[in-house]
Amino acid sequence: MKSEINSVVHKLLENKNIGLRCYKKGHILQRKGDENSKLYLVKHGLVRSYDIDDQGKLYTFSFASSGNGIYDPKSIITNQPSELFLDVLEDSVIGVINLNSLDSSTIPSKAKDIIISILNTSLYTMQNRIIKMMSASALERYEYFVESHREIANKVPQWMIASYLGIAPETLSAVKGKYYRERKSA
Repeated sequence: MKSEINSVVHKLLENKNIGLRCYKKGHILQRKGDENSKLYLVKHGLVRSYDIDDQGKLYTFSFASSGNGIYDPKSIITNQPSELFLDVLEDSVIGVINLNSLDSSTIPSKAKDIIISILNTSLYTMQNRIIKMMSASALERYEYFVESHREIANKVPQWMIASYLGIAPETLSAVKGKYYRERKSA
């Protein structure tokens, strides 16, 4: 399924109406409070979405690597200012789609169908993650992360993974040790 989505995203990025841009590591694509109705399709690279609470604690919401899309669902659905930051974690090539333009005739209907499919798949993925976070142990959460984000598990700092999993970095360290010991003995 994931390879099919990657293929569809890459095909969509070939559309001349999709603006591809290069971004350097550290670039902020979106800030909390921005008016935003954009879907970012990562052709090459890595992007993350996150929030920072009033006490300054950071919560990683999602990651998007090559062939995946990332956006702020609440902002798009409610047409309210963004609640998430989006930043580039490595030099990236990203397609930027203004979702307000889906009503226009500049985007072919086949591309619109693909975009809607990407948005729906993203919501499905978020739902699965939330269910996993509510019901799984820290070890099961990490196993899920490695299975679903194999391509980035060794690319991002451990504190980001811990934030994504909703556990302390120290807990992640212990969980990773147990995970790799179990794999080695299997």
